[in-house]
Amino acid sequence: EGFLPKCRQADHESAKISNKGTKGYMIRILLSTRLGERRMTQSDLARVTGIRSQTINELTTIAERVNLDDLDLICEALDCDLEDLIVREPNIERRVKEVRHIPQTVSKSRKK
Repeated sequence: EGFLPKCRQADHESAKISNKGTKGYMIRILLSTRLGERRMTQSDLARVTGIRSQTINELTTIAERVNLDDLDLICEALDCDLEDLIVREPNIERRVKEVRHIPQTVSKSRKK
């Protein structure tokens, strides 16, 4: 069975619900949605990836830190891309005070 088509609006809605009350983080992990599409449990995912069940559970609820190797394993197990697991929503309040524009430099080897 192939990977089911994605519905971005449904992803957005489920992400808001599943991460409600998570310190206002605007990065959402859609692991529960992807597991549901595959009809997999967290235990199934833990078994095939070797990632601890507790770590997978934290990714479906609130994760303050994410191991990139874990994300890679999950993407491989679910046959999806990283963008299918993680979305960024605009922050309500701007957290970056100032953005400095750094002039672009061209290396000497590229000028020729």
